[in-house]
Amino acid sequence: MIFYDHIDEITLFNDAMEASGMAWWLFEHPTGLIFFNHNKLKMLGFEAKDAEEFVHISKFAELLHPDDMPKVTQALMDCIEGKTDFYQANYRMKTKSGTYKQFLDRGKVVGHKADGQVSVAGFAMDLTDVKLNPVLN
Repeated sequence: MIFYDHIDEITLFNDAMEASGMAWWLFEHPTGLIFFNHNKLKMLGFEAKDAEEFVHISKFAELLHPDDMPKVTQALMDCIEGKTDFYQANYRMKTKSGTYKQFLDRGKVVGHKADGQVSVAGFAMDLTDVKLNPVLN
């Protein structure tokens, strides 16, 4: 591969995520701590410097469209409690400018600790401007 020796995998991965309108995330339950690729903030109109405000899931929940909160919460809890193998949710989030964007998240439980903490990791994809070919649906 031509430039592969000159770029590290993390940079390549993050660049590919940005180009795809995606971001990775890791959520810890019940602490509510969340770690994520800063592309999620960028998709919402925030800057990397705003990341320190988004260390807890409650900050993202504030941006979630109120009508989507019950189904997103239920899907995440079903995954955490082992009722489903994967977490998947389609939802709207308010951007910094006040408009809403459509997202699809998909993740799964990636760890359990003896103290009951559960880690869920996944991807968020911005579907706002995605035009799917109806023939493929």
